[in-house]
Amino acid sequence: MQTKLWSRLGVAVMGAGLLAAALPSRAQDQSAPPPPPPAADGQGPAHGRMAHMYDSLNLTPEQKESFKQAARAQREKMQALRDDNAMAPEDKREQMKKIRRDTVEQMRSVLTDDQKPQFDEIQKQMREHMRERMKQGGDGEMPPPPPPSN
Repeated sequence: MQTKLWSRLGVAVMGAGLLAAALPSRAQDQSAPPPPPPAADGQGPAHGRMAHMYDSLNLTPEQKESFKQAARAQREKMQALRDDNAMAPEDKREQMKKIRRDTVEQMRSVLTDDQKPQFDEIQKQMREHMRERMKQGGDGEMPPPPPPSN
């Protein structure tokens, strides 16, 4: 059960971040086209949002490949962490935060000076979006936190 929650949280964080990357202009301009549909090749909606982010940042093919490798490595590390039943949940959370930070820094390192501010703004919007989702109780799949035990 705990592993499923962490798995969903990891997917939600990545998905929310990618979704936020696809939405920055829509928040201000309701006439903007909707984000691209999920990929038809079975890679799911995250793939479509990543492609939209690539376009928003105008990434070169080499930058896209670096982003894909960083995202792939993050998924693998997160899965290994979720599968580790010996680690305390608090320690897993800290490790997941570190993995996410490292991935963002790895992606940022391949950007040009002109792309970095836009990427930073996308990251900021991702964090804000996730905070808002957490305040609202997520998407209904994760139960609310237990009441404090006093």
